[in-house]
Amino acid sequence: MRSVRSEDDNAWSTLTMAGGIRVESRVSFTSRQENRLEVTGEEGTLMVDRIEGRLSFEVGVRWTRSERIAGAVARLRDLPAGLRAALAPPRDPSYRMALSAFVRAIGEGSHPEPDIEDGERSLAVVLAAEAAARDGRRVAVAPAPAS
Repeated sequence: MRSVRSEDDNAWSTLTMAGGIRVESRVSFTSRQENRLEVTGEEGTLMVDRIEGRLSFEVGVRWTRSERIAGAVARLRDLPAGLRAALAPPRDPSYRMALSAFVRAIGEGSHPEPDIEDGERSLAVVLAAEAAARDGRRVAVAPAPAS
């Protein structure tokens, strides 16, 4: 974790799932507005840009330092689009869809998802990541109880 403008406003984490899959997460409240998910595998990288509403797939894995720098420079060229996205209202429909699903579940008397237990499990992951950063060691997160 790193503090730039406020306490712990930047964080990077590496998680290893129970099946051995590695997940890297980068969160920053001091960089340009992005809401992007990248899934990288042996064959390439799947990218979902939720602000731009784009889905793309790049063949080949870019792991070298020079390729990461080239990617960062390419993203700088996209800065005007990022600025437009930051100034425009979000086009992402997921918030409206999530609220509608919650209202519908309440009206039907069914169980809304995600639920409080999902939130509790997410918080456990965040707290474990903070403990790992603070203590400089790996921290295990208990698996979710069976329903």
